[in-house]
Amino acid sequence: MLVALVGGAVSSTAFNPSPINQPLVVGPGSSLVPPKLVAQITAEKLIKLSNLLSANLQQTEPKPQLLLDSHLVLTAQPKKQQRRIQEMVSWLEVFTIYTLVMVSRFSHRWRGLTQYKLLILPTYHHFSGQVWLDFDKAFREHATATNFMDWSNINAQLFSFHSASFPQSTGSGDWKQG
Repeated sequence: MLVALVGGAVSSTAFNPSPINQPLVVGPGSSLVPPKLVAQITAEKLIKLSNLLSANLQQTEPKPQLLLDSHLVLTAQPKKQQRRIQEMVSWLEVFTIYTLVMVSRFSHRWRGLTQYKLLILPTYHHFSGQVWLDFDKAFREHATATNFMDWSNINAQLFSFHSASFPQSTGSGDWKQG
């Protein structure tokens, strides 16, 4: 049940989660998230976030071709190399898509996932290198392995481990854990 405050009055509507066996429409100009990825995300399995990059979602599998004598053959088409997350903008794109998929099924997860994104951003600004990306991967692996649901709090042990060997960025201002 989803409860909303509308014009000072409380109204409630039933939340109908999207089916997990259908692609998810992210929005205008975006590719569909394939049903297999939707199912993995909503089952809270660890996925490779780079699979959600627009360029990677648009890749198609080789299609079978009919050749002589009615034999069905798969032609070996070289696969395009998958794009990787290397900068914050790409991570924000994929994590936003991840969040949309997750909340399409579990609306109560929106706040924690948004707060997690707001924990990653200061990490990006505060440390040089890719501490933010290493921490994110470790955090998601830990969350999957332990069925951890509260993404709104930083895991201090994981964070310390991943940030200890990296120097702090200069000129990025103070960073404080809220």
